[in-house]
Amino acid sequence: MSLASDTVSRAVATAVRVGSFNYMTASALHSLYRNGKVLTRRDENGSDAEREGVDLEARWMPVHDARHFEATMPCTLTQHGFELQARPLV
Repeated sequence: MSLASDTVSRAVATAVRVGSFNYMTASALHSLYRNGKVLTRRDENGSDAEREGVDLEARWMPVHDARHFEATMPCTLTQHGFELQARPLV
C-alpha cells in the first residue's frame, strides 16, 4: 500500500463524515481568463440556466470537524484562508 493511500485510509477512518464533492474533470478547459469555452448561461431572472464546458466528477472525501483542532492548531486567515471565531448566538 502506498503512503498516499495509507494517509487517505487513516483520514477516512477518523472522519466525522465522508462527503461527495464535485470537481472539474481533468479534461475540462481552464478558464482563468475568459475563453468562451467554460461558462454558465443565465436565464431571464438571472439564475443559472445551463453550463458549457463544465465537466464535473464526484469525489468522495473525508470531512472532519475542525473545531476539535482549534485548541492545538488554530486556523488563521493568513495561513488557511479562513479562521474560526467564537461568537455567541443571538
